Amino acid sequence: MGFYLLKRIIATIPTLFWVLALIFFGLHILPGDPALALLGDQSSEEMLREFRVAHGLDQPLLIQFWQYLRGVMVLDLGHSLQLEKPVNELIFTFLPYTLELTVASLMLGLVIGVPLGVMMAVRRDSLWDILGGFAALGGISIPSFYLSVILLLIFSVWLGIFPAVGKIDISSPFSRIYHVILPACSIGFVQAAPIMRVTRASMLDVLSTHYVQTARSKGLSNWRVLFQHALRNALIPAVTVAATGMAVALGGTVVVEIIFNRPGLGKLLIGGVENRDFSVIQGTILVYSVLIVLINLTVDILYVLIDPRVSLDGKKG
Repeated sequence: MGFYLLKRIIATIPTLFWVLALIFFGLHILPGDPALALLGDQSSEEMLREFRVAHGLDQPLLIQFWQYLRGVMVLDLGHSLQLEKPVNELIFTFLPYTLELTVASLMLGLVIGVPLGVMMAVRRDSLWDILGGFAALGGISIPSFYLSVILLLIFSVWLGIFPAVGKIDISSPFSRIYHVILPACSIGFVQAAPIMRVTRASMLDVLSTHYVQTARSKGLSNWRVLFQHALRNALIPAVTVAATGMAVALGGTVVVEIIFNRPGLGKLLIGGVENRDFSVIQGTILVYSVLIVLINLTVDILYVLIDPRVSLDGKKG
């Protein structure tokens, strides 16, 4: 296990390097001057020149990239040009909110998608199966940002159940849960749709296998056959979809955090883009990339835990 993890971590280094290179050079190629964006149009040429020199923006691009790369290798993501704070500090401040929203969305998607997918498979071609199919189709079709606006309009503006805006009390678990419910629903309902469809299809395949029929012939209860024998083997495709959904949910938090005025990496990234704060943009995108790599690695490990026939090299025993 340890050797496998080390091998996978080493294999991600080239990917992260190219992500850094594309983002770095892409930002510098785009039109716009960070000094002018932050200091304003009324700034003198001398002020702009001093700002560029102070932040190393007057250096050739290759030198700037090498200096940034050296910082990343020692986990130093630089300083924010706008906020004048270390990017590491900003990320550690806002990352918990994004992870909180992402995990809550994924858990909601699993809680809704897996049971409904199992029920649709067990009651195939019934009214529940048809209604579940329409619900899954609607969930796949509707964008999370559009659903966010609808939920915000209904539950915040009309009913007043959840806050449209408001400061989160970090020390209060109730406050954090209360403020994350509506944003998590806007992403989680969308994530539940593909999980539901894949769980249904996988369960139908598993329920038709010989070992499930043998278990039923031995007189085992339907509950034991479904959850002890069938569901465990049907979960591998659902885990793959859930992992993909978690990566999508990470991207979805960018827009959802803006709509709900919620702190997080997405809001930090948008602020960096508006002010051409290179260090903030590069740092947040790098963190998103690392999180996606960790998600994929976790999925590979979950495969082994769910199905012992799957080895860490991707082969079945």
